[in-house]
Amino acid sequence: MPKWGKVYLVRRVIYNVTAKCNLHCRHCYAAELQGGVELSTDEALGVVEEVAKCFGKDTKLIFSGGEPLLREDVYDLIEHASRLGLRASLATNGTLITEQVAEKLRKSGLTEVSISLDAASPEIHDQIRGQGNFEKALEGLKACRRAGLEILIDPCVFSFNVEQVLELLGLAEELGAKGLRIFHYIPMGRGKHELPSAQLTTAKYSEWLQRLYNEQLRKPNISIYVTQTPQYTLLLAKGVETGSSIASKMYEELKPGCRAGTHTLSIKHNGDVTPCPL
Repeated sequence: MPKWGKVYLVRRVIYNVTAKCNLHCRHCYAAELQGGVELSTDEALGVVEEVAKCFGKDTKLIFSGGEPLLREDVYDLIEHASRLGLRASLATNGTLITEQVAEKLRKSGLTEVSISLDAASPEIHDQIRGQGNFEKALEGLKACRRAGLEILIDPCVFSFNVEQVLELLGLAEELGAKGLRIFHYIPMGRGKHELPSAQLTTAKYSEWLQRLYNEQLRKPNISIYVTQTPQYTLLLAKGVETGSSIASKMYEELKPGCRAGTHTLSIKHNGDVTPCPL
């Protein structure tokens, strides 16, 4: 009898290439991580090579931060990852993406960009991320689409924007986004002090997830990914039982639940490796 459990293969690595950021988002978990030494270009290129060596081609390598576009060599890191057969993705606040930046990202070999957007209008988004940043993020999304990059919208759901997140589905369709990747707010980092009571209650979250699931059935062309949420996986499982092809597709992608340390690894700006970026 083997002494170990099921063996998993990591298929996604999140590399936070810097802890620096140009915004001061009220909920940022990484605020406590800012400062310290980040890897040099040669060291960061070595990290990319290790990811390819350990996990093989077609592993998704997500360059994140902080704000990854604050590293001038991020294009070199993306190009190196692409050359090694990794699927390079960028997670960004989108405010630094111009037409020129989007085109440079595409030429570097990037295939996908996920941009943080917490509502379909500026009032709520800018309340969280700073005045004027909704329009900048929206322009970043549009620039990426014009450059031929796939785009994802990454909202974080709080008690005060739960309705607006649903409205993002319409905006995602309008922009030609691949989908929404929704994060459940947990008070960490700066959020512990600035938004200590903004987390959804369990009852409200369960109710909202049911509405979200219903929207997924209505909008099959937009993939809705909900992180940190086994309850949503249960809703999808029930949909599979009724024969829903949409539920079956999403269930296959989400059924492992939390993937930290099994399907996903995180690399910090100083090179430390952890199961989860949080």
